[in-house]
Amino acid sequence: MIKLPNALGVFNHVISHGVKQNNHYHLDDLEAWYDFDGYSCYLKYRELKLSVYFHSRYECDYQQKSTLESFIRIIDKGTNALSKPKT
Repeated sequence: MIKLPNALGVFNHVISHGVKQNNHYHLDDLEAWYDFDGYSCYLKYRELKLSVYFHSRYECDYQQKSTLESFIRIIDKGTNALSKPKT
């Protein structure tokens, strides 16, 4: 099960520390972006896309269960599993 607070923490980390390309941010194997109004945000891992909407509604689209399981492991580890900004 996806823990939304963890997913949003990872989303924020990717937005804050990722490389911006065409309004999408890339960090490690993750890609993050948001709509123009900021009410919807997206986090992508391989072919999986997590869409988070207003009022904490979300949907997760993926092809393979193994990708979902890997994504959940990344989310559960939180920002500790991701690259840190270079100082």
